[in-house]
Amino acid sequence: AKRRIDDDRLESPDLAYRILDENLSIEDNRSQMWSYYIRRVFTWLQKDMTANDLAKLVHYEWCYYRVLSHESRAQGLEYALSSSPTDFLHVLETVYKSDKKLSGIEEHDQTQSDALVEQSSKSENRKNLAEHAWHILYEWKWVPGVQLDGSFDAALFINWINSVKHLSAMKGLYDVAMQQIGHVLYYSPIADDGFFIHHYIARVLEEEENKNIRSGYQIEAFNARG
Repeated sequence: AKRRIDDDRLESPDLAYRILDENLSIEDNRSQMWSYYIRRVFTWLQKDMTANDLAKLVHYEWCYYRVLSHESRAQGLEYALSSSPTDFLHVLETVYKSDKKLSGIEEHDQTQSDALVEQSSKSENRKNLAEHAWHILYEWKWVPGVQLDGSFDAALFINWINSVKHLSAMKGLYDVAMQQIGHVLYYSPIADDGFFIHHYIARVLEEEENKNIRSGYQIEAFNARG
């Protein structure tokens, strides 16, 4: 398998996914060479994402994200965030708490000690999951509206923005969602006339109601320039 990976001859996505599946259980002895080969498999898969089972690619990128994030990008995951408002909100709510007040309705079918034990056993998993999701959002650079072939669809971009606004407001995540959108819009494709940012994206940034998007854009611009 290593020779096939080195020679870029994986032949089919099924073989690539089988290699990834077989290596999922490896927790110890993850050497630099092991990480190199795993990243090469993803590089091969990402060459033509239209020929892949995108849901499967996203699944394995999520599982191997810490390996990928050092030197590569989880392009399938990034595209999923940028094409599905519900996927974006799912990752966002893994990291951030809703600013809506709790309804006050609580379940009382457990004793206090049972609840504490359950909370303790789950807290570490929740922390690890939130950390994982935070890194994905931090590295996210695939701008909504950009298609798998690299073209920009303005209608899809506007629909995505509007859907995220609606869903995030319902979930009490509006402000953080808007800032995260500003973060990714910094990586806007250039306009057809050569302007440094696509005109539809510039219009969104200029709208008065989008101050949190502008804030996220400005923060990312500052961070990107060091």
